[in-house]
Amino acid sequence: MKTIVLDCSSYESALHSLSVSIQKTPEEIIKRIANIDTYGISKNDIEQPFEDSLFDEFMEGIDSIPFEQINWFHFTRTFPENSYSQGLLHRSKAESTIWECILKAIASIDKSISENLEHCIHTYVGLYNEGPCGMLVRENGFHSTEAHIHNYLQEPEFIQDACLQYSKLYKQDIMPLISRLLVPCIVTFRAKLSDLDNDDYINNVLQYIYYRRRREFINLYCYNGRGKAIPPQDIISIDFNPIE
Repeated sequence: MKTIVLDCSSYESALHSLSVSIQKTPEEIIKRIANIDTYGISKNDIEQPFEDSLFDEFMEGIDSIPFEQINWFHFTRTFPENSYSQGLLHRSKAESTIWECILKAIASIDKSISENLEHCIHTYVGLYNEGPCGMLVRENGFHSTEAHIHNYLQEPEFIQDACLQYSKLYKQDIMPLISRLLVPCIVTFRAKLSDLDNDDYINNVLQYIYYRRRREFINLYCYNGRGKAIPPQDIISIDFNPIE
């Protein structure tokens, strides 16, 4: 039997995933969403968030087949040679690895910058044993402002923090230098969190479809491995210089 996968790599794939889970055609889903009195929900229901009321209205009389696999999207910048042969590492290990490569590359250009940068980063590298992280919706990586999330494809937070510290101490902006060494990358991986049930996933994909039809982007649930790496066999794809 085919695995039931939640894949929000696009609006169409999200719609297909929901269609398989609730056994309704994409056309039936869109019609059902369009027929919901969202104005009435917003105006009259003050007991729970709008999104939960939307879910209750949409799922009335519908049963679902649980998703067996969730596809997540990790947004970052990295070296184009990165094959993720060790998998997707937690934040502390990943940062240490990428900084080692960055410092080595910069040293070949300007040793003093490399030495000063190492001074900036040594106080906090290795402190955060969390992640790896991923987002449920791929499009959000290209619409970070609208979705109210950090633009990881432009500059990961840990690199931004180090560059700001460097600028403060040495009065020089090295972000352009580091950006030239790295390329945007989306790592797609599979995982499922035990602390979310199937209704939570359906609620999230329903919100994505609802707001996406209005050309709006929202920050939905994010995956956090809490220090447990994603093994190489669970990485689905590595997309350098991705396009929407």
